[in-house]
Amino acid sequence: MGGELRARGTWPVAIEHPLRTILLRDGALATAGTYRQNRETGGRRTTHLIDVRTGQPVSHQTVSVSVQHPDGTLADGWATALNVLGKDAGLPLAQRLGLAAEFVEESGGGVIVSATSIWFEGVPEHP
Repeated sequence: MGGELRARGTWPVAIEHPLRTILLRDGALATAGTYRQNRETGGRRTTHLIDVRTGQPVSHQTVSVSVQHPDGTLADGWATALNVLGKDAGLPLAQRLGLAAEFVEESGGGVIVSATSIWFEGVPEHP
């Protein structure tokens, strides 16, 4: 149902899109994504996330945001809020607030992954 979890100690955690594994150490990880819950109508993707500024479904290319935070509730809230904002507005905000966040965009049939400078700082990715 949800994309949230909390770890005590260090655990390998799989993130589905794109498929990769990271090591989560003593904290929570939440992912908010639109890559599953959407539909195509007339060549236009409609998602389940609504931008409260417009009252419309989000329409940018950001399809998921993962946030690592000591508090699982805040990780979940920030993942959803940053996904609604999209990478262009969300990444600078996350960087300014010191959030460990990763943004995934789909563009031209490919996937682009961008992250704040503290995304799992000091925790190497696990193959």
